[in-house]
Amino acid sequence: MFIGIDLGTSSLKALQPATGQLLWSQPLLGVGRCSAPALAGSAVYVANSDEVNQNWLSAYDQATGQVLWHAPLTPSAPNFGPEPLVAVDSQRVYVAMTFDHVAAVNRSDGSIAWQIVTDNRWSEMTDVSVGSGKVFISGNYIFGSDWVSTLMALDAATGNVVWSKRIGSSDPQYDVYTAPMVVGGKVYVVTAGGQLYGYDIASGALVSS
Repeated sequence: MFIGIDLGTSSLKALQPATGQLLWSQPLLGVGRCSAPALAGSAVYVANSDEVNQNWLSAYDQATGQVLWHAPLTPSAPNFGPEPLVAVDSQRVYVAMTFDHVAAVNRSDGSIAWQIVTDNRWSEMTDVSVGSGKVFISGNYIFGSDWVSTLMALDAATGNVVWSKRIGSSDPQYDVYTAPMVVGGKVYVVTAGGQLYGYDIASGALVSS
């Protein structure tokens, strides 16, 4: 089964890969910016905005498209930025509302576990991942003539910022190019310029570059 977003009709659709047959279609709540679908267990999760006053995270049954729940997120359309980002662990779905808001939603019922503002200087969040009890957010902002790329670790249980580290120096080549990757006790990112940076998960100390 292939599950994707039809931007033309603002709907989530499931197709049979071999034939292209439509298996089910479900309209999205909003018609604005939208994340890629995130599949976990028997559900698929999508974050989107109506570009007026509401952001949403929605859960659908993968097999049937039935709506499991809709979770209303921070009602501030500009905070979704270019596109929302989604990561999933065994208990929650984490949504980076691409500028400065991050939310955690319980997979079981769609209730909000926490919502925070991380760093309102960011021009955009570029990726999100979760592992080892942390949510990792990468992003960048421009301060005067200074281009700043950042990797931030949040406590997955509370949303509290554990550490925040600048990546490289003032140059777009240090934008994070891949989702942060958790391996053992370290988290790694690859930048647009092809550099690999590794950080200790607990302290944020740079361990390789």
